[in-house]
Amino acid sequence: MDHDQEVLQHENHITQQQQMTQQAQAEHYQAAINDIRTLWAIPKGCRPYQEPAHRHSLGTMDVKCPDCHALHFMSERLTNSSNSNPKFGICCLQGQIQLPPLSEPPHLLHKLLTSSAPRARKFREGIRQYNSAFAFTSVAVNMDHTILNGRGPYSFRIHGSLHHKMGTLHPHNPQQPSYAQLYIYDEHAALAARNSRNSNLNHVIMGELQEMLIAINPFVPLYKQAYQVMRDSPAESQHNLQMTIVLEQGADHRRYNLPTVDE
Repeated sequence: MDHDQEVLQHENHITQQQQMTQQAQAEHYQAAINDIRTLWAIPKGCRPYQEPAHRHSLGTMDVKCPDCHALHFMSERLTNSSNSNPKFGICCLQGQIQLPPLSEPPHLLHKLLTSSAPRARKFREGIRQYNSAFAFTSVAVNMDHTILNGRGPYSFRIHGSLHHKMGTLHPHNPQQPSYAQLYIYDEHAALAARNSRNSNLNHVIMGELQEMLIAINPFVPLYKQAYQVMRDSPAESQHNLQMTIVLEQGADHRRYNLPTVDE
């Protein structure tokens, strides 16, 4: 009887272990199913990246367009061309589109962008802030933050239109001048205002960039001219001056439409 009881207890123990294993597996499968359901509820742009099961290689991108010399994958050639004489349409429509070469950047900017000197490397690290410091306008959008509710790379999605805010030529008290308002100021005062707003940037580079923009940027004289008109106007009429956008005679109305909103 003792032997039979030991066998029965052993069988019960094995049965309990099997039931516990099956229950653990079922819980694991259910958790995996819940994870998949949760993952599908996340927008595609916010899902964690997973390596594909199979990779497809397009080969090397070293096939030149015979017309514009842009580099392509061989699989991008036109279907009516051959591997020995490939032709492409996505770059220049087989030579129908010809763009003028890019103009050379100013010497200062070229040196800051290409030099390995410490100050050039520091400039490239803060290039976005330098660009914002000398911008004429600021971006005005209605951002949609719901797409960022989850994991994944940063995405920038907006509602409505993307436009730029220029503001008035003179800031309202007690606001400090910014963006285009600084271009009607005295050069030394404008540089001091920019340096105070960007104290972490190199003030010598800020001065050099300002001199460069004054010398080559076509929009800086327009703001200087507006300032001179305001300065030369009688004191009693300076508060009533207005700036309007005028469509030039002969300009293409489809490209240069006047704004329809009073800003």
